[in-house]
Amino acid sequence: MIKKNIKTIKSQNNKKGDNIVWIFFMAGMALFILMFLLFFVSQSVKNDFVNSNSIEKYAAGPKVSYSDPLITEAKIKYPKVQADDVRKGSTNARVTIFFYCDLLSPLCKDQQAEMYKLWVLYSEEELRVVWKGTAATTEGFLAQQASYCAHAQNKFWEYQQIVFNEQKNINTKSLETIAQDLLLDMNEFNACVTQAQMEDKVYQNNIEASDLGIDALPYFFIDNTPYRGFFSYEELGNIIDSLIK
Repeated sequence: MIKKNIKTIKSQNNKKGDNIVWIFFMAGMALFILMFLLFFVSQSVKNDFVNSNSIEKYAAGPKVSYSDPLITEAKIKYPKVQADDVRKGSTNARVTIFFYCDLLSPLCKDQQAEMYKLWVLYSEEELRVVWKGTAATTEGFLAQQASYCAHAQNKFWEYQQIVFNEQKNINTKSLETIAQDLLLDMNEFNACVTQAQMEDKVYQNNIEASDLGIDALPYFFIDNTPYRGFFSYEELGNIIDSLIK
């Protein structure tokens, strides 16, 4: 009888041990599944964050999604002159500079000041500059559109200069005031802005910048050679001189 009870107790203890092992096993599996789900969710959130930053960096609207050149390779090697690009200089100039910049970037403002100095040194037969206006904010996007609307009335560079000087106060009203100060045809200008006639042009520049792998502004292509960052007019002049020779 005693032996039988001992066997019964041992059997019960073994069952309890098996149950404990089974409980630990199930708890371990649940923990593993939970960790896997947390990892999957974190990766999805990370990807969404990267994608949203890409759009914010290169465009101010939801119309198109863009790849971020910081995490993807460039899709094209060289920029092209588009029919609606703003240009200064002859089509047959010996050197062409593609200039990518944002009207609301302080560094781009300083870079444009250097470009003005550069234009005094070279004739239109020697140097052509092609402006590629990009935008990273809603205000910058509106400013680029307005400047292209001013270009339709042959006042792009004058309009651009005032926008650069008033970078901290750019909004719909101030952009209209600049147009008035330049004596633009306000009916034509307002129609251009309110109907977003130049919207596609700014998107086009943003997409081109992304496709070229541009990851910082200012950015230049000088006869198809890329140059990243700020350059003084003397530094740009040395590059131009080496190409002209």
